[in-house]
Amino acid sequence: MLCCEIRAPGQFGLVQRQMPVIAGDEVLIEPLMVGLCATDRELLDGSMVYLRTGQTSLPLVPGHEWVGRVALAGEAVTALAAGDIVVGECSLGCEQCAICRAGDYHRCESRRETGIMGIDGALSEGLRFPARSAHRVPTEIDIADAVLVEPLAIAVRAIDRLEVSAGDEVLVVGAGIIGTLAIMVLTADVGADVTLAEPDEWRVERARAFGLHPAPPAGTYRRVLEATGHPAGIQRALQSLAPGGRLVCVGLTGQQTVAIDVDGLVVRDQEMCGSLGSPGVWPRTLALLAAGVIQPQSLISHEFPLVEVAAAFDMAGRREPGIGKVVVRPHG
Repeated sequence: MLCCEIRAPGQFGLVQRQMPVIAGDEVLIEPLMVGLCATDRELLDGSMVYLRTGQTSLPLVPGHEWVGRVALAGEAVTALAAGDIVVGECSLGCEQCAICRAGDYHRCESRRETGIMGIDGALSEGLRFPARSAHRVPTEIDIADAVLVEPLAIAVRAIDRLEVSAGDEVLVVGAGIIGTLAIMVLTADVGADVTLAEPDEWRVERARAFGLHPAPPAGTYRRVLEATGHPAGIQRALQSLAPGGRLVCVGLTGQQTVAIDVDGLVVRDQEMCGSLGSPGVWPRTLALLAAGVIQPQSLISHEFPLVEVAAAFDMAGRREPGIGKVVVRPHG
């Protein structure tokens, strides 16, 4: 089978491998669409935090945002069958430790992360995947929406961490894919009053359709979601956080340290927390899509076949008007 392999920082390409052999509790997936995101680019350039900490290493097949077709199910798999269209979680816990049993499998010390840490991803013609972490896609959902389930689940979980209700005023800092998906959920599902801080006018216009307001020069909010992963975005988020407010950071900076005003955080009695992964929210995320509450496929701007994956990575690395989510089609 053909797959994209990152061999070392800055070195990647297509290689031929044997089709994986699955265990009894696994499924063999034919990936149909795979989204590229900032984490894939950070793995490629060597800045991804898990490379720095030694939690992951190269070579690795990336691709954690995917939708695919079950080609083969192991003999112990009863919930899925060949032909099912599925999506799969990124965080794969051991399922045995106390952390996993508590439902926090995204924090499991032995966890794997699809296409990131300990398990190859979907930028390939075949993906070996644990059946327990795969979810059947309802027939009402188009595969172009399904390929965005993983980043949408990230946004849903971050909003859970934000603890926001209908009518609340929320500032979203950054209108990349995660930020825009969060805006979709906040406006269409939660019913929050959303303001956006984003310097890119094209991204502002793209997000304006979802019922947000451009951010005023000043003003504070009790709920702020930081989705840029950029030091300037984090500073803007903290400056906009009201006393007693809560800030949730969902973006990775790619840097070892970022300066923040801890004294200000303390004297203003504020909360600042991170949001990792998407534990426990996949069924709810799929239900949002099946109900037609949001249709994220509008964020897809470019599609490439697997043989043109180098061009896909190049496109995904550009920050230019008109470039949204870039996807690769290993099959289909």
